[in-house]
Amino acid sequence: MFNCTEEIYLGEECNPCESEPVWKNGKKLFSYQEDDVEYLLEVMKKYDGALNFNCRGSGKTMEAIVLAERMKAPLVFIFCPNRLKLKWARDIKDWTGSSSAITISDPYRRYNQWFPKYDHKKDSLKMGNTGRMLASTKWFITNTEQFRNKKTVGLVNSLLDMAPGSLIIIDEAHRLRNQDTKQTQGAQSIKLINGTKMLPMTGTKVVNSTLDVFPLLNLIDGKGFPSESDFMRQYTYGYFMRGAYKPTGNRAGDHLRVQLSLRGVEHSKDEILPDLPPMTRDYIPLEMEKRQREIYQKLEDDLMIELDDGANLWAPNVLAKATRLRQVLCDPLLIGIDAESAKTSALTDVVDPTEQTIIFTAFEQYVALIIQELSYLYPDLKIGRITGKESVVQSDLMQQEFQSKRINVLVGTLKSMNEGLDLFAAEHVVFTDRWWNAATNEQAEDRAHRIGLEHPVRVSIMMVEDSFDEAMEEVIKQKKVWSNELEIREETVDRLREMRAKRGLVAA
Repeated sequence: MFNCTEEIYLGEECNPCESEPVWKNGKKLFSYQEDDVEYLLEVMKKYDGALNFNCRGSGKTMEAIVLAERMKAPLVFIFCPNRLKLKWARDIKDWTGSSSAITISDPYRRYNQWFPKYDHKKDSLKMGNTGRMLASTKWFITNTEQFRNKKTVGLVNSLLDMAPGSLIIIDEAHRLRNQDTKQTQGAQSIKLINGTKMLPMTGTKVVNSTLDVFPLLNLIDGKGFPSESDFMRQYTYGYFMRGAYKPTGNRAGDHLRVQLSLRGVEHSKDEILPDLPPMTRDYIPLEMEKRQREIYQKLEDDLMIELDDGANLWAPNVLAKATRLRQVLCDPLLIGIDAESAKTSALTDVVDPTEQTIIFTAFEQYVALIIQELSYLYPDLKIGRITGKESVVQSDLMQQEFQSKRINVLVGTLKSMNEGLDLFAAEHVVFTDRWWNAATNEQAEDRAHRIGLEHPVRVSIMMVEDSFDEAMEEVIKQKKVWSNELEIREETVDRLREMRAKRGLVAA
């Protein structure tokens, strides 16, 4: 662990500003953002931080930057998903004119921008005879996973000890929803002393259940809120299975909403962006050809037989079979069988080469098939991809190329493109398949439907009739507010049984 001392130089930019900042980009916050910043500052007078649960695409990043400047924080540490680090640095530069120090992935050089003269060979932070020297900026950015790293947490705590009134920003804070993970525990070990405050931000406060908000409340009000077990009893219904608590419903929701409102802000998109151009959603019904239907039917029968034999739904082999069902519905080639795909064929009609289009899928292998098919049909079409295997710089470049319309179509996975990207140049969003919970799908849609949008957006969802697709979509709709991944899978199979019974299949 780094043992930082008073020899660390904080730099000129760390000095509190003497008056209200003048934003370098000449922009102004929307009125609701001004209200939010003022309210968050008031909340921070009472608690160790505040919560920003505003909807996705509402401009939480700008609010956080302005809040940091208004509170005159000498140091600002930003923990965010790895692919958002450059976006944060760009937005900070745009609004304040300041540069940021960003960690990189190489463990031997991770802090080379935080401490420019870091000598990893000697494990020291020397600069001549002046001792250790911190980069002359107050903005320090790293990825959320660094909460797992005791060295990082120790370093941040040492710096906070020397810089009273600093700010910790946690972007996409729903990643800390599990109280038992090292990542969440690392965040909770940050020392909020000497007036240091914490700002967790997420537009997806509930992914699985109401329990998701407990770790976030605990971060800013650990002493004033009940323990996790008390929180369970007070705000949820549920039961224990195999040592794990399985929530089944909300309790005292009105009371919890009041408690949340006292500790932060939350606005829906309709409430704060009433003039945002509309987003329409339509389902594209598809029918499998004979060969694809035969392949799908065999896999579906195998899944039902295994379940009827008493296999647990969450067993790896059962989940693997459910995944193969979904893959076959996308394209049988995903499981190594060459057969016509209803979805891949339909893309030729769904995608208009003259429109800016985003295509989402859950499967990385399908991204390559989609690009191959579209490139064959439209040789002049400019296509980009984001699957999570690209570097942060490459993903950021893809975003900029799409926004500037040098790329016409952007194809990627739901998990790699559903956070932190500004893709409001898109006119059309296509889902070849969906994720298990509504929050992930809505996050993906909101890459296009957000501040900056000047035209309507339409969302097309491909749906193979009388299949796992339909069963899954019905449950996603039912679970829009209260979604639990295992429950979704369980209820999806229940719905699939009903559909099979209507088809007169024995294994229903």
